[in-house]
Amino acid sequence: MTSLAFLPVIAATLFIVGILALGFLLWQILRSARMTDRERKYQTGIWRSDVRRAAAVVGGLLVIGVANLVFWLSSELRAFSPVAPGLPIGMVGVINESDGVPRLVFSSIDRHGREIYEIVPVRDAAFRIAGERIHWAPILASLGLDDFAKVTEVSFHPEPRDGVLTSATYHTNIRSGPTRLYRQLGRFRKWLPFVEVQRLQSPPYNSNEEFSAQLFVDTTGITLQ
Repeated sequence: MTSLAFLPVIAATLFIVGILALGFLLWQILRSARMTDRERKYQTGIWRSDVRRAAAVVGGLLVIGVANLVFWLSSELRAFSPVAPGLPIGMVGVINESDGVPRLVFSSIDRHGREIYEIVPVRDAAFRIAGERIHWAPILASLGLDDFAKVTEVSFHPEPRDGVLTSATYHTNIRSGPTRLYRQLGRFRKWLPFVEVQRLQSPPYNSNEEFSAQLFVDTTGITLQ
């Protein structure tokens, strides 16, 4: 996942730039304080203005703030899986044993490359899977920042009536449920034109039959194949 590799590098670079800018400004202030009146008279005026110094402080703090934001973004994205055409982000199966309660099993790969499983008792005749997708603007995608998706919830529903799915009877979180990153991006969606957040949902699937399928994510929703 190249995007998760270069984000910390960008954040570290911005942080160092901000610290260097503040350090250089501090050095200029200390140097100016040690000057005699005669030396101060011939000092270049670029650092003598309090306004310019204040602007440099604000700029340095802003760069450091952006670096911290990128660090946070990188850590939050580790809960997501990169989206690529034709590649699944997990597996879903229903195990229907005669001597036990039917179970839905969701498997995915964690940030360390290990396969993890979550098992949910089947509660009704049909189930749907919900998730989150984060889609970046082309300029960010060109830098290697992938689209990301995460499964967040499984809901169970009664048998559809006349082809219409009724309200869910039970919801359960998957992979710790919705993320803080998704909520924050959604809250500031109007002010962040470079990212689009989507709430995705799968069509209903029969939970009374035993099966196993791969889970795919695209711009229209979640599908099992």
